[in-house]
Amino acid sequence: MRNITKMLADVGYVVYQEDFEKPFIEVSADFYRGESQQYIDCCDCGEYLKKAEKRLNEEIERVSHYLDLKTEAKITNVVEKEMIENLKRCLQSLACAKGRNVLRKEPMSKDIGEDDIFFFNDKFTSKFYKVKIGTVVAQKESEPEKLETRQRVEEDRKPQIEAAIVRIMKARRVLDHNNIVTEVTKQLQSRFLPNPIIIKKRIESLIEREFLERDKEDRKLYRYLA
Repeated sequence: MRNITKMLADVGYVVYQEDFEKPFIEVSADFYRGESQQYIDCCDCGEYLKKAEKRLNEEIERVSHYLDLKTEAKITNVVEKEMIENLKRCLQSLACAKGRNVLRKEPMSKDIGEDDIFFFNDKFTSKFYKVKIGTVVAQKESEPEKLETRQRVEEDRKPQIEAAIVRIMKARRVLDHNNIVTEVTKQLQSRFLPNPIIIKKRIESLIEREFLERDKEDRKLYRYLA
């Protein structure tokens, strides 16, 4: 009974992730990207930060009342990325781009830090009434950041892979390792291509949690237990 309950919870969470959470995060990212630009166009820096903090608190409150708590970290990351990183790029364009800058900052560096101080560059001049400011593009991820992103993606995919294995084994009852990998890949390929090594690890995890067992005579065969 415990295994069946856990299986239903896993499958239900995968449905929640795919049918609601993923599109919700994508729509939220688009919304805050646009709103961030609107705030930059009409607000000073202090007002912008107050609005960004208000939005962040609103999303945390919404998650606590209506969504799975695991969604909180994801939506928080979206708000911070779209609201704060967009502001950082704007400040970089004004203070860190090549050529004469409208703003100066201390300490002088190409990156924006939490303790940096910005002030108007009184040496800035232009013969034009309107000044075009070059936009600083988003920085590429560093190797540690790329590794962290890959690990986070793999962690998010674990319940989806496990749910696919459980569905397949519940229907087939007995199956060898290669066929499990093939079937799981077919089921998930429209979303992502699962790594066979990760599938193997999820099979081992399901064995430890007594969803599956290895055949006593043929170790390449797995049996469904729940």
